[in-house]
Amino acid sequence: MAEAETIDFSSLTIRKLLCRDERQFLEKCRSILSDLTGEEFIASSPDWLRFATMQLESDGYCEILKMSIDYTQEIVYELPKELCHLYEDREQYDMFAEQLSNARMIYNTLNGVAVIPVHYIEDDDLLRDHFRNKLHLLTRFRVWVGSPRCKCPPLRCVD
Repeated sequence: MAEAETIDFSSLTIRKLLCRDERQFLEKCRSILSDLTGEEFIASSPDWLRFATMQLESDGYCEILKMSIDYTQEIVYELPKELCHLYEDREQYDMFAEQLSNARMIYNTLNGVAVIPVHYIEDDDLLRDHFRNKLHLLTRFRVWVGSPRCKCPPLRCVD
C-alpha cells in the first residue's frame, strides 16, 4: 500500500477565480468605497487572513479603516494542484468553499475588520447607495475602531 502524499498547506494561497466582469466590478467597488471614505481600498492578502495555514485574499481591504469588501456571489476558487481533487466532487468542493467563506468572515471579525458584503450590482448609483448605507450603519453603531464619520446626507441614509 502506497503512503499518502503529505501536503504542505503553509505554502498554499487560495484565490478566487474571477471573470473579467467580476474583476472590473470589484475594482469599481474599491473605487467607490475609496471615494466615499477618502481612504484607498486594495485587493490584498493580509498576513492574518489565513484558513488553517493557507493564505486567503481580500476583495478590497483598507488597513487604516479596518474595513473589507467580500464578494458573495457563488465563487469558484483557483485551487492549487494539491487540492484539485475537490473539483471532482461537487459536494466536497461546496463544503470547502463554504469553510473558506466562513473562515474569511471569522478572521476579519477576530482582527477587528468590518466586512461589507457585495453582490453583483451593475448600476453605479445603486452600488454607491449600497456602500453609503452600509457605511452609515457601521459608523452609526461605531462597529469598528477608526471608523470614519458618515459623509452622506441624513435623508439619503436608510436603516
